[in-house]
Amino acid sequence: MKIVTICNPCMQDVVKNANLFDFRIDNAHITVALLDVVPTDFASLWTDDSVLVRVKAFSCNFRDRSLLHFFNESCIQFSGDRKYFYSPIGSEFMGEVLEVGSHVHSLKIGDRVMPNMAYPIRRDGKVGGVISNFASQRNQLFSEEQLIKVPDKMSDEEAAGFALTAQTAYSMVRKANLRGGENVLLTALSSNTSLAIMALLQSRHVNIYGASTKAADWAELLDNGELKQIFSFEDLKNKHLLEPRFDVVFDPFIDLYFPEVRLRLNHGAQYIYCGLYKQNPKYVSSTKTDETDLCSLYATCIIRNVSLIGNCLGTTSDLENAIADYVAGEFSVPIDSVFSGEDVLSFFQQTFLNKRKGKVIYKYAD
Repeated sequence: MKIVTICNPCMQDVVKNANLFDFRIDNAHITVALLDVVPTDFASLWTDDSVLVRVKAFSCNFRDRSLLHFFNESCIQFSGDRKYFYSPIGSEFMGEVLEVGSHVHSLKIGDRVMPNMAYPIRRDGKVGGVISNFASQRNQLFSEEQLIKVPDKMSDEEAAGFALTAQTAYSMVRKANLRGGENVLLTALSSNTSLAIMALLQSRHVNIYGASTKAADWAELLDNGELKQIFSFEDLKNKHLLEPRFDVVFDPFIDLYFPEVRLRLNHGAQYIYCGLYKQNPKYVSSTKTDETDLCSLYATCIIRNVSLIGNCLGTTSDLENAIADYVAGEFSVPIDSVFSGEDVLSFFQQTFLNKRKGKVIYKYAD
């Protein structure tokens, strides 16, 4: 069975017909592969609540960039003395149910499923969150509450990049409690979360602005009316250009944008954020030229009564609402490109290195 993995280059010596590809990211050398391996046997872990899933397509998110380095270093560290390690990778997937336990009632063999990353607590009372850091692994074992059915009209490719992005976007917009008329800023326009929020806000009667370190790449969003204005990073740093001011900011990378956006916030503004750019300082450094005094950031929040609202994923209801809106034709997660077969290297390059506008999907051919 074919599987996309991170591995040590020495895997070439022990796996027949192994297809290994090399690329560099964040000054690190990464080897990725399409390996033919024996499917994992979950017999010893099986319970009455288990659901066995065969992954058909998967995708990565920004969080996987740090995991890419961690898994790569682990494969190199542990390989040796006739031991050969590889690691699947990815946060999102679409799969088919192969087997269900006797206590599973909402899913059956043959159902198409994607993750339900409800957080902080699932409906079964257990702690939730991202259900797999190894989405490219072909056979995976989950519980019923960790999965949700894919609607019939949603393609395998769309489902493989839907859950995490949609669940996060719907949660962040819910927390903003928009009433209409607000000036809303979306930072990091290449972020899948920001693109999903932009799609969700089109019917909310708000004024939508964008900010990006690569503002020129997004000019078409002005042309088609999705955004009123796009600010470059240099624009944000210009202390003489402080209009318009924003009532709500949705930001995937608070450590990158908040120091530059803070002076543009209205009194009582909400700053809703869901991640950090410097998740792995060893490899990913900020594009800021100087560090801003944290006290001045805190002072901005006090003086302007700004609410900083953290967000991690979303609830099951957030995902259900996103699926319902998708079925009604009112929401979708943008897809940049789909790769398959031997295009493993292209998949990783497009995901982490190249200009993209939406989710990058890998779909298994078998």
